[in-house]
Amino acid sequence: MQLLFLITVGLLCTAVSSSQAEKDEPALRCPDLDPGLVCNATESGFSYNDGCNTVTCNDGGLASTTLLACPEPSSRGERNLCESLSRAVWSRLGPFTCYNIDADSVCTRRGAGFAFSDGCNRVRCLAAGGHARTRMECPVTDPTGPYCRFVALALESEGSEKQQSEEPRAGALEEDEFECPALRHSRICEEFLPGFQYNDGCRNVTCVSDGLARVADSRECPQPEPDNEAAALYCREAQRRFQEKKDRSRFYTTCLDADSLCRGRRTAELAFFDGCNRCFCLPDRSAACTRAACPPMFITPEEFTAHCRRVGAGVLSHRRRK
Repeated sequence: MQLLFLITVGLLCTAVSSSQAEKDEPALRCPDLDPGLVCNATESGFSYNDGCNTVTCNDGGLASTTLLACPEPSSRGERNLCESLSRAVWSRLGPFTCYNIDADSVCTRRGAGFAFSDGCNRVRCLAAGGHARTRMECPVTDPTGPYCRFVALALESEGSEKQQSEEPRAGALEEDEFECPALRHSRICEEFLPGFQYNDGCRNVTCVSDGLARVADSRECPQPEPDNEAAALYCREAQRRFQEKKDRSRFYTTCLDADSLCRGRRTAELAFFDGCNRCFCLPDRSAACTRAACPPMFITPEEFTAHCRRVGAGVLSHRRRK
């Protein structure tokens, strides 16, 4: 009886010890979840865990984070753990264009009927050769960065069971496109959406102002027939992508807040370009700027970041006071 008691106690202690070891498993700082990478690919307010610390992204790619000190992964098991965590976080971001995903190469390997995401669009391999895809436009991101690497990993992990034997139905992808009535620019751009870019199912459209739009090309696409189920599905997908992008878009004017920037400078006089006007900080920490009109833009955070880089917004000179 005493022996049975000792064995039972020993088993209980082992179970408790094992459970405690799982709880005490050290946290890891996953390199692919570095705030500098993640927060430059999303908007302010995005929150995630990098395996060690809780991170909240702020404006301009900056971040607020807890300050726990954790090691980077060293063993294969730890690297696999970080890969799973990183994939879960990066799957919440995007979509972005990944130039490392070559649709023709994928279709050559996988064959007709295989459907996949290239990071931006849905693609289907055709029996006649080549491929068809949706026509969403996405910001370009680093093809060697985490987002595109995880898109490639997800593509490689998609098994043959996801392939579909039948050919895509007419109107499903770009081999038979339609101009979707609900996405006509006369209807969409009637709302004040300056600079907003979207695809109407056939052409890329940019809203200008007062219901006006700029259309990328003049080609014509048919209107969907009422009894064409595939065309209806095509337009529903186009509307879903439109709404998704619209929900993520915000009104932006300048890339830098001149007054806030100058108020924060204690020992330096700063000259900078805010994306619209040239400014410099005065000794009283106020800002003096040229007076060009800065029309608002209704665009996604990624498009805004790309715009600011394109126009060269940033510090022009930095002179310390004597």
